[in-house]
Amino acid sequence: MLKGFNFFATSQSDRYDSLLFMNYQVDDEILFDSDTNRLGVNRSHALPYTTAPIVLEYKFDFDSLVRDFDKEEKFAKHIDLVVCWTAGTNYRESTICRVF
Repeated sequence: MLKGFNFFATSQSDRYDSLLFMNYQVDDEILFDSDTNRLGVNRSHALPYTTAPIVLEYKFDFDSLVRDFDKEEKFAKHIDLVVCWTAGTNYRESTICRVF
């Protein structure tokens, strides 16, 4: 479970993979600490902190997301967060990736 991530929906067949909002409370113990919480949230976020709904996209390879942009199957301006396992190399040539 990801602390503070509240999912509205997740799908393999819709255009985008997940719709969620982040909600961090003071007592959640989620802030970054180099000794105890290396994957924590940046301390620049004053708690409590809540976002509007955001779109999360999962891709094994970032280049495949760039191909989706090129085919206009997905749109960079609609995606707020991307999780990918590899970056590839072709994304560097894409002008759309300057959004990221």
